[in-house]
Amino acid sequence: MSSHVPVIATDSVGSREIVKDGYNGYLINEGDVNKLAHCIKRLIIDDNELDRLGENARKTILENFSIETMVKQYENLYFNALGTN
Repeated sequence: MSSHVPVIATDSVGSREIVKDGYNGYLINEGDVNKLAHCIKRLIIDDNELDRLGENARKTILENFSIETMVKQYENLYFNALGTN
């Protein structure tokens, strides 16, 4: 995602935290090979969709998983655990 590549992932708890279906990638149900094929085909055929999802994928990573964001989240976690927020 940080390389402007949208994700096609199985719709599960971990994936849902990062991938927003139709925004920065696609979520598919386990075993749904028809939707998987449809999503792959769409990204191959539609350059605009590929670019849009890819840009949103990169934005998702930069906004939520940059080193600065991760450090701040850990700081908040520790401060909350210590009761010093």
